[in-house]
Amino acid sequence: MVPFSNRTLQIFIPFLLAISFACFAAEVLPPDIKISNAEQGTDNSSLGFAVIGHVPQVNAYMVAVDENRQLAFVANLTTSQMQPGIRIFDISAPQMPQELATYLFDSSGGEYPVQIIVNEASKRLYVLTNSVLQIVDVNDEKHPKPIGHYDVDRDAFQIAGLSKDGNKLYLLGYKSIAIIDIQNPSTPKLLRQKNLSERILSGVFAPATDTVFIVGINALHAVNVKNPRKLHVTSSLSTLPGYESYDLRQPIVATEDGKNVLFACYNRDTPDSSGVAVAQLDAQGKLSFVDGAYLELGNVIGGPVDPQFREHSRRLYLMTVRDGITEIDVTSDFKLKVIRYIRVPMIGNYMGSLSSQAFYVTNDQKMIFQITQAREDEAIVKFGGLNIFRRK
Repeated sequence: MVPFSNRTLQIFIPFLLAISFACFAAEVLPPDIKISNAEQGTDNSSLGFAVIGHVPQVNAYMVAVDENRQLAFVANLTTSQMQPGIRIFDISAPQMPQELATYLFDSSGGEYPVQIIVNEASKRLYVLTNSVLQIVDVNDEKHPKPIGHYDVDRDAFQIAGLSKDGNKLYLLGYKSIAIIDIQNPSTPKLLRQKNLSERILSGVFAPATDTVFIVGINALHAVNVKNPRKLHVTSSLSTLPGYESYDLRQPIVATEDGKNVLFACYNRDTPDSSGVAVAQLDAQGKLSFVDGAYLELGNVIGGPVDPQFREHSRRLYLMTVRDGITEIDVTSDFKLKVIRYIRVPMIGNYMGSLSSQAFYVTNDQKMIFQITQAREDEAIVKFGGLNIFRRK
């Protein structure tokens, strides 16, 4: 990878705050872009957000945000005019994002981004590509520089999380979980790897319980990683009581205390239907489903798009194919209720981007950063790239 910086700053004209998104969709959108059509006139279809800013980018793929420093990292795939890489933007004025630098990948080897993890404390990015784990120093956001890398198997596809001290990283492959020592970022090394008997779909690390929750093709697993030398599965669940026709699937998110995990379920008998269920982990590391904690959405959850759970407000955000970003209220006893659908730009029959980091909700939940993946042949200038929403 070669970092490039000091590019000419690009200033983008903000969308008017006073224009509602419905009018915005009807009057401004080119004819080849649609907005998801949630039902009108009900509380559940209330939009509640308006577009205030935009960063054009063909083949935009994912977004990560450093809220402390007000930076957005937008990854893109290969285009005829640009190598795959990560563009860094100052979002302190979200109506006018300013590009600070671009960090490019080596496209000659077919390298492309898979995931970006922001460590705000160390001011580093952990960038997983299809062939390497790259550690990038962004202390000077205008001059990003690689400080270490770790070659990964081609099947490594997700960083489940970082340890509490930031010295270890949990990496998922299609049938394995690995613990990578990143205490010395210049020389990351493998501490331990454990193979599972089934394909892994998704996972998330819960620091509070030192547990990596993994959704496999057949079951939900709890893997204790407290002692890397004794990496082990403490419990597994294969069926949802009362919903035996449902398969456990990605995506997945854990609560801050590490005792509960929310995950998607799909109905084998009704392929266009899915829901959200909850499991709990007891002190002995045993998993069980939370009775009555299930929400039928009547829509398809856009896996592998990462869901986001904002603990202080008990709000879960996930992407659904037809309705866009869905905001769900999660009570303390895990009763689930849809609050609203946040309609996002839609290209063809696809809702924005369905990459793992297709959107980001700020901790105060006042803003959403969302990717719409426009291809070069679609000539979509205004909505291909990063869209910035603000709560009305």
